[in-house]
Amino acid sequence: MAARAKQAAQPPFIEKVVFLVSLGFELCVRSAPLCIIFASVIFGATQLWKNASSGNHFKIKPSVSIEGQGVSEALKEYKRLGRFAVGRSLLDPLLLCDLKRQYMTSPWVSEVCSLKRVFPDKVYVEFIPREPFVQVLDGGYYWLVDNEGVLLPVAGNRVSRKGLPVIRGDINNRPRNGMFWNDSGVLGGVRALNNLRSSAMASTMPVREILIERPGFIDRLSTPGKSRPRLKMSTANGYSILWGTVSQDFPGELTDSEKIALLRQLVAECRGSAQHGISFDVRTNVAGFRVMP
Repeated sequence: MAARAKQAAQPPFIEKVVFLVSLGFELCVRSAPLCIIFASVIFGATQLWKNASSGNHFKIKPSVSIEGQGVSEALKEYKRLGRFAVGRSLLDPLLLCDLKRQYMTSPWVSEVCSLKRVFPDKVYVEFIPREPFVQVLDGGYYWLVDNEGVLLPVAGNRVSRKGLPVIRGDINNRPRNGMFWNDSGVLGGVRALNNLRSSAMASTMPVREILIERPGFIDRLSTPGKSRPRLKMSTANGYSILWGTVSQDFPGELTDSEKIALLRQLVAECRGSAQHGISFDVRTNVAGFRVMP
């Protein structure tokens, strides 16, 4: 009796399964035209994309134009970087990523700001170039350094370039091209020049030279820990600035912003004095200026 009852309960379940299968088959038959149309559209779009990507309609042209100025070595590098995209399709999904990576490997590029496709056959790249900011005298040669302290890939020159301040003195650790000059004196001089220019003091105090001096053996023994380089600046209009150390080693030494404020105050106070041979000491608040003999 139990077996017969179980057999009697099976037909409704089988009927449901048959109903669901027949319903699914009917839906597939009815939606078949839509599926065929959808697949055809996808296939056609894929073929169209392949043809456009592999054809010559969107190939980037070999002409490279540069907006802006720079030293000759930098302009050559920018043109070389621009030719990296020549011949590639503008529709290539990896184009902009590859181009940005290529630009960022160059020691002449500080930052890539934007990359844009310009149809049908151009790419617009906006970047911040590295430009000569100072020249460092090391080993008898003048080396070009940008405003971040990066050594530019230009061969050292026996003669200094006009219009660029010179950092000289006790200099260490000249890096490879495109790397930061890992010398606290060089980086401190670059930072001090940046601060002077951003404060609009560069026109009043056009720095011509920065001398890096390091404490001698006796000084280091008498003042443990106070061994960082000191900076002394000379300007084109005959002034001298005792800037101090690059990390406030001198007791009571001011910060860079405080030094600039004090320098501006001292320049205002000395107006009417001799226009040449004045030394400004901006290391501490008790400093001042004096006329050098």
